[in-house]
Amino acid sequence: MDIKEIIFFLLKDHPHLWVRYYIKDEKLQTQNLVNELIEIRASFISGNSIKCLYENGFFIDRITTTKINADIYTDITFERDIDNSKPY
Repeated sequence: MDIKEIIFFLLKDHPHLWVRYYIKDEKLQTQNLVNELIEIRASFISGNSIKCLYENGFFIDRITTTKINADIYTDITFERDIDNSKPY
């Protein structure tokens, strides 16, 4: 799946999900590391959504919780490497 299909799948599964997509480019002395990141904020995320992300090469980078007024949300950041030979 390309990134648009993954994001639409997540939103179709959870319409109240907050999804943020960005690319992280780190330049090291010997190589360039380019990663795609999807950040999800939700009070609940289904196993189907996590399975979709795992099957498309994403892994969990970090999990944090946030309290906004009376609501508590979980922020989950998924990351995957991008092949540097392909344009993004």
